[in-house]
Amino acid sequence: MRLTFRRRMAVTATGAAVAASALTAGTAGAWVSVPAHSASGQTVAGTVRIIYTNPLDRTITCTVRIYPASKVTTLRRAAHLRNLSETQRAQQKKPDARKSATRARAKAASAGRPLYESRTPTKVSPGSTRVVYWSSKGRSARSYSALSECRNGGQTDTTAILLRPIDV
Repeated sequence: MRLTFRRRMAVTATGAAVAASALTAGTAGAWVSVPAHSASGQTVAGTVRIIYTNPLDRTITCTVRIYPASKVTTLRRAAHLRNLSETQRAQQKKPDARKSATRARAKAASAGRPLYESRTPTKVSPGSTRVVYWSSKGRSARSYSALSECRNGGQTDTTAILLRPIDV
């Protein structure tokens, strides 16, 4: 389905608002040095939009895996464990960090094979926002879930997202 210019502008404005709210409403345990998560998203007219926002002073690289919406609870647990591992690593609790990272990988694997996995990381400059899109080759769903991982040299932020539809 093609979007008109007016609809594209509305979608872009909505995405910017969502990204801004995600930046200010993040939860603890994301980046070790910044409380905001770096990824958010939604579906628009059957297309998934992942919005990456960089709250850091260095470039980050982000990847995403998209799953059926029913996997969001599993993905949230995997993201929590991965972010816990990052916090433990920053606190010099390396054995605990390795254990949490292993548990995070196992939990993410239990979600099954993703519908989509980004092959090339998306680079996001400091203080900027990038949007990536994905459309199902087959029948699209109204909602999906996603597991996003953003990295800078020394930190990682893993975010599980329920991608709900917005109507424009």
